[in-house]
Amino acid sequence: MRISEVIFLGLSALNTVPASPALPVDHEGEVTTTIHLISTSTNVVTIPAVATHTAAGGSHDSTCGVYVCINRFWEEPCQHLFPKTGECFAFMGWWNQSLSALGPDPDCFCAFYSDDKCSNHIKFANGTTVTLRTPGIDDGLAYEGVNDSVGSMRCVYDS
Repeated sequence: MRISEVIFLGLSALNTVPASPALPVDHEGEVTTTIHLISTSTNVVTIPAVATHTAAGGSHDSTCGVYVCINRFWEEPCQHLFPKTGECFAFMGWWNQSLSALGPDPDCFCAFYSDDKCSNHIKFANGTTVTLRTPGIDDGLAYEGVNDSVGSMRCVYDS
């Protein structure tokens, strides 16, 4: 198992996060990484994250990575999840309806829902459905109706 560091840099006053580079996967398909987040509004935050990601063959893996945080601006606690593509992923426990920052990995496209069955789309204040690509949303409060409302998600490859 390899240990890597992925550096994310804050881009603007909106604190958007650029697309992350691909995470290294060892011969057993496991990823261990430490993520440093740098924001224009905060100091460096180090978050240890461990995820298992197994390739299914072909041009894409069977999962799409999504980085989620309970707090705004990618502040802890956070988790890098790898839900199966095309399947509903329900957030459980204190993660359910508590997310304020959501960031799909490059090439992933995710739709977010308020229930745990991927049936009730969350909508922005202007009425459009919440679907995200990289870099995602780092300040849920900036979008009325999005902060602390995600109960499930469904992700697919964008290509």
